[in-house]
Amino acid sequence: MKREVSGLKLPKFAETQIPVETYYDVFERVGFLGQGDELFLRAGLNPDLSSIGLFGKAVALAPTVWDAVATAKDGFQFCLSSAQQTVHLRRGRCKIVVDPGKGSGRGHSANVQYMIALYTYLLRQASKSADLDLRLTYPGAKSAHFTLFPEAVSLRSGPVGIIEFNEAVLRSSMDSGDTKRWLVSKYLVRVFKEKNLEVSELSELVKEMQIASLKSSNCPFSLQDAAALLDLPVRTVQAHLKKSKSSFADVRNGVLHDRARTALRNGLSISETSALLGFAQRQNFSEAFSKWEGQSPSEFASRERTSFAN
Repeated sequence: MKREVSGLKLPKFAETQIPVETYYDVFERVGFLGQGDELFLRAGLNPDLSSIGLFGKAVALAPTVWDAVATAKDGFQFCLSSAQQTVHLRRGRCKIVVDPGKGSGRGHSANVQYMIALYTYLLRQASKSADLDLRLTYPGAKSAHFTLFPEAVSLRSGPVGIIEFNEAVLRSSMDSGDTKRWLVSKYLVRVFKEKNLEVSELSELVKEMQIASLKSSNCPFSLQDAAALLDLPVRTVQAHLKKSKSSFADVRNGVLHDRARTALRNGLSISETSALLGFAQRQNFSEAFSKWEGQSPSEFASRERTSFAN
């Protein structure tokens, strides 16, 4: 496997988009190494989601099955734009359809198998009930696969993937759920796509983390959480920021300062602004703002009102 993969020019960072042709070439080269063409099917049943970049973390940190399904759906479309994926809710049932799109090669089939297995894995992380009533369809499905999917009541082979189960399971909590970090990681996946960022642009990434965390929970993001999402040691994050003549505190305070100015300009009180930025006490915010701005928040607000009136 190492020999086959080393012959491919793949990006090191999981969120970097690659050509669809290269994506399927990976499956073609590596897929035959699995017994019975089940390599990726089995991989989806127990994936190390946290190692699949921010997308994998966003799925793993989702607080509920529904959030995990929605996040996986968005990420799947981001990684493989030629495929189509739909979710249907009807008469107490959830039905997810994975259509590989054009072509019908081994890579397409392996991709569908993997996604169906991945969704089954997500259900296993939450559903402890016996009424899952799981029904699966995917390319190459056979009766021998019941050992892989003991919770399934039916397995069918077909060109597209279909996973169907009781809708109530969508409300179940994920074992690894963390709402705050899920919201930040989900936001960052979108930022990577929209701004075409690289993981080496740590100052911008840390800034976006702070913005996402403040928007979602009115609380700054910690250095430890940032390092965990980036899969980097804390000291490595600090060293990278130092090379760009910055620090974690500088980036965080810059975001807090900008949001404080905006809030006060929009007429929020000092107490409201303090709470919006996650300060435990109003006095702590006032002292921090005075250090950033060179004047107290009340003086800044008064000046802004006077400027607006004129």
